[in-house]
Amino acid sequence: METLEYTFDNLKIGATEEISIDVSHESIESFARLSGDFSPIHVDENFAVESGFDSQVVHGMLIGAYVSKLIGMKLPGKFGVLQKIDLGFRKPCYAPSKLTIRGTVETKSEAVKLITLSITISQSPDAVIAKGKASVMVRK
Repeated sequence: METLEYTFDNLKIGATEEISIDVSHESIESFARLSGDFSPIHVDENFAVESGFDSQVVHGMLIGAYVSKLIGMKLPGKFGVLQKIDLGFRKPCYAPSKLTIRGTVETKSEAVKLITLSITISQSPDAVIAKGKASVMVRK
């Protein structure tokens, strides 16, 4: 994936970028090893189902890491540094799944070179699993 190079000056309110992510069972396993979060809701299908879910639930912070990918690679890309992220999860995410993560510039603060992105994470246009905001410093 090519890294985009938006600068603060060429970012416009309403600018939008998105990425598509394939989340697999291997993604869940890798994230559990990396994070140390082996909660059975994520790694034990029987436990997850007995707890009322359809299957193992993808870690919320794995989804958050994909938001970081959107910021670092697309919007704003090379010059962006994530400062804050706030995601509200509306539905569980199960693997395998294809996610679309979309960011849209909502505000710009010239004084501190900070943008606010609205974030939408969906499995299809009608299946939004999370929404939120991210504050991103744009270094150039």
